[in-house]
Amino acid sequence: MVEWKKLSGSISYYINWCIWNEDFLKSNEELLEDYLEYLEGEEAGEYEYLDKQSYEWIKLTDEEVKKIKSAFLERIEKKKVKYADEIEEIRIKKEQDD
Repeated sequence: MVEWKKLSGSISYYINWCIWNEDFLKSNEELLEDYLEYLEGEEAGEYEYLDKQSYEWIKLTDEEVKKIKSAFLERIEKKKVKYADEIEEIRIKKEQDD
């Protein structure tokens, strides 16, 4: 098992540094699927976490994946609420450009 603070940090990093501009126009579930692809292991249906200290890939349990999904969706929703005005501006700009 991976310490929750490491998994939590990974979620925060991904949301803060890997999701930008038009990405926020995707649904929360689509963003979650993108994040889960980031965690996909070598075998189908398996997820792994890269420990940044040991540089070892650690297989995630079903319980950890469930907790990750819940935390990710909660955090992305909070971020979308916090930046709702900016996200609306992106939406309007995209519609004008199309």
